[in-house]
Amino acid sequence: MSQHQHSYRRRNNIMMAFVIASLASAFCLKPVAAGDIDILKTGDYEDTSFAEPHKITELSLVTEDGVDLANFSDVKWNVVFVPVEDEIWPDYLQEVLAEEVAGYSIAVPINEHTHLFSHTFTLPGNYKVSAIGSKPARRMSRQMESQKEKATKAPKQTKAPKETKAPKQTKAPKETKAPKQTKAPKETKAPKCEKTGSCDENNLFELASSNIRVRYARRDVIDLSPSDWDKYVEAVWTLKELSSEEGQRRFDCPNFYNIDVFTAMHGSLSHDSRCDQNHFSLMQENAHHAWMTLLEKALQCVHASIAMPFYNVAKDKRKYFDPTIGARSMLDSPIFGPDYYGGGSANFDDRDDLYDPYYVEDGRFANFPLRQNRTELCDESKGLFDDDTYIPLCKSILEEGAYKGWRNDDPTKSGLLVHEPRDDDSYKYVSARRWHIYGDVGDILMPNVVPSHEMVNAMTSTRDVTEQFKYVASPKVHGYAHKLMSGMWGGGIDESTLIPPTSQLNKGVPILETFRRKSGLLVAFAWTDELSTRQAGCYQCTKEGCTVNFQIATEKNCYNINNNFGVPQDRTQPVWSEYAVEGNQWYKFLEQMNQASWMKFALYGYGTYHANSGTFGRHEWANQDPIFYVHHAFTFLLNDFGFSKLVEERGEVPPLYGIDRVLEARGVPECPGHNPKDVAVYKNIVRYKTGQEVGEYQTWEHMLDMWSEGRRDYEWVINDEFITNYDETIRYDDSCVDGCVDEALIILNDYRGIDITLEEMCQDFVGKLQNSNNISKEEACAYQLKDIPALGFPFLPSQFDLFSYSCKKTCGFCSNTCGDIE
Repeated sequence: MSQHQHSYRRRNNIMMAFVIASLASAFCLKPVAAGDIDILKTGDYEDTSFAEPHKITELSLVTEDGVDLANFSDVKWNVVFVPVEDEIWPDYLQEVLAEEVAGYSIAVPINEHTHLFSHTFTLPGNYKVSAIGSKPARRMSRQMESQKEKATKAPKQTKAPKETKAPKQTKAPKETKAPKQTKAPKETKAPKCEKTGSCDENNLFELASSNIRVRYARRDVIDLSPSDWDKYVEAVWTLKELSSEEGQRRFDCPNFYNIDVFTAMHGSLSHDSRCDQNHFSLMQENAHHAWMTLLEKALQCVHASIAMPFYNVAKDKRKYFDPTIGARSMLDSPIFGPDYYGGGSANFDDRDDLYDPYYVEDGRFANFPLRQNRTELCDESKGLFDDDTYIPLCKSILEEGAYKGWRNDDPTKSGLLVHEPRDDDSYKYVSARRWHIYGDVGDILMPNVVPSHEMVNAMTSTRDVTEQFKYVASPKVHGYAHKLMSGMWGGGIDESTLIPPTSQLNKGVPILETFRRKSGLLVAFAWTDELSTRQAGCYQCTKEGCTVNFQIATEKNCYNINNNFGVPQDRTQPVWSEYAVEGNQWYKFLEQMNQASWMKFALYGYGTYHANSGTFGRHEWANQDPIFYVHHAFTFLLNDFGFSKLVEERGEVPPLYGIDRVLEARGVPECPGHNPKDVAVYKNIVRYKTGQEVGEYQTWEHMLDMWSEGRRDYEWVINDEFITNYDETIRYDDSCVDGCVDEALIILNDYRGIDITLEEMCQDFVGKLQNSNNISKEEACAYQLKDIPALGFPFLPSQFDLFSYSCKKTCGFCSNTCGDIE
């Protein structure tokens, strides 16, 4: 039997498993005072309300007063899986499902350990666990005679001795554990019932029956037990070292895929002919959740108990960030040390060699190798999608030149490497300079561009689910790690590098000084020329730096090069899509990249300067760095946490939580593949329902339904009261720093030399806009900055508005997170 098959069939060796058709019909049970079945421990974790698949779970029978186990000859524990009626399980689990539905039973003789029971649950879902007490028939006869003599008067029960009752949720001392048995006890057969319906004079009693929830526990990396962390690390390395075919064969598991398949998937589906199917639309984080669920299933081929871990950066920021030290203080977190992901203190300081790759040489993923070619990777994806559709798309991107951002066009000689100012020989292993951005420049990003507990609370205060989606997908939550976890350095930029005199702004000012003045310029530099313009091939790089690719730049009018880099009038160049409709997120993204790449190049004067970044850079191949996965899992947690708040506080209901209502009111759909009822590019992410065809591509509505709290296979274990109990821990604490703030972006230029706060700027600006146009505050806040003549910036992207960009607090995009809500 293979390891994979064994993982689905192994059982704790203190238990004898046998099939029972139906407990209710097989046994004639007489209920007694209701007891409880509590979970003492699952795997290495105590104080849990649910069990985890493929981990030994210790259960405790807590009987009511008056029930004395000494009066029974044995206790039979019965375990039966109760599937949701309308859900269809995949073919490879049908045999396991049949076994779990049929159930298991074990008779435990009466002794000091009878109230304890250990079991390894197999499937996520709900199990019915019951404890059946059996009394000898002769003892039962005496009891019945006594009952006849006393007629309707119930016999006084003897109070159970305290030592036979296990306290709730308390770990059983080692000496009380059921001893490990080398031979399981014999099956206890169901007693024969008489024609009258009695059953050996009713000698079976149901002592307790409970529904046990079984879920994969998604925990913070730092909260994983050493054993679980070891298993996760081993599984990631195994996915790296084995091809898809080798892994599927070794583990007899159809879900096994080489880990680079998921990098190819992440990147290739970003170039769907309609629009990016993983980014820049409302379903961005859900799309990442979908394909990372496939990764989670692949990891479970190696160790069936694995669940997707996350990295809670807000917790680390509150614990480790010291503003007097700066971003470097985050390296005190063990996450960036030798026991976890590394790449921290050892890589933070500059080295003499300007072209040093800064490989991650410490941590559990030290010297994690990068793929050295792009061939055959698409074929390794067979079975994940419609092969006739996906594999040609994948090959067109990885091998056939449709993607212009590759550092080397030859797919046989270069891996998943993009244009950036690095040495060709610096791509052997994952590289990173965690929390390093040009020395102290990164310090300015820490307050407002790295998630805090206050920012998480601000996210839940936004007006609807679509605004929550956009908040989580923003540079403040999703995007920060592509800068700070990867690092930014070099690229020909140092303290002496000046803005050229041809620039429209900041002529002769050191580039790094402009970053220190305004964090928004650093964000613009980091993002706006790294995505669509690189994908289109607007520039090319060597280790010395980057230059314009004039052939492609003139073909596509990158940076408005054909008009001498003047203010662009056409917002659809260099990259556009017919599915970019004004009002949807895809339109806003493409328009922003077209306009903002010109702003970065010509207006701000950064030209073709680009930072040298680690593997976790700002591109669609960033998930070659293993830390990518735990970062993104945190965004899924925030999405689900936001859903729960919408249900609890605003009465929204799953699976759409009001998305359909908001889109209908907007009147403009998202690009195809990103609307709630659209068929997504993913299949087999969640179980299908009755009436659906197994193997078909799934809709977001269906996936969100299966991820809703009542149906999901996983549970987020949020060991952070500052998230789960925010109002009582932070809101009124002196340490609270408002997570909903006005940044007065762009408009602050009108207030130079005036000593007022950013919030006061926003209040004044919005008030003047109201008065001058005789409109409401809501109407004023809806203005896009490009449409305000007084500002004089008609070239700004439409994404730059007052409501969600410049004056979030004043305009009510979110609510204050410190003190009473205004």
